[in-house]
Amino acid sequence: MMMGMKKLMAAALMLAAGVASGWACTNFIVGKKASADGSVIVSYSADSYGMYGFLCHYPAATHAGGEMRDIYEWDTGKYLGQIREAKQTYNVIGNINEFQVTIGETTFGGRPELADTAGVMDYGSLIYRAVAGKPDRSSGRP
Repeated sequence: MMMGMKKLMAAALMLAAGVASGWACTNFIVGKKASADGSVIVSYSADSYGMYGFLCHYPAATHAGGEMRDIYEWDTGKYLGQIREAKQTYNVIGNINEFQVTIGETTFGGRPELADTAGVMDYGSLIYRAVAGKPDRSSGRP
């Protein structure tokens, strides 16, 4: 009797975890001390039925001073506005750039009272613009 109850409880917890995580994104991150060969492994999945199979590529480029970049909402494609383009951007595939700078996120929509309807950047666009830049190592920190 007790064993059956434990199995039922475990199944219920797994179902609840699956349902709760269905509204968020998934990251698997393995540090160099946790992998057999010292590799760092990062995997990201936008767990939305409309985002499966999406992989972006922004090639490296040098931009003229004052050049503007159109910003579109990451998941809907709605035009949000423009921001000033960085002079130099780096090759980005998915959420990682050529210097292996990566960003993962596990959002679920967020709190409605924190939404900024006048903002030009949604979180997806912010991720891609952030990893298009080169990391600043001047602080001495990785």
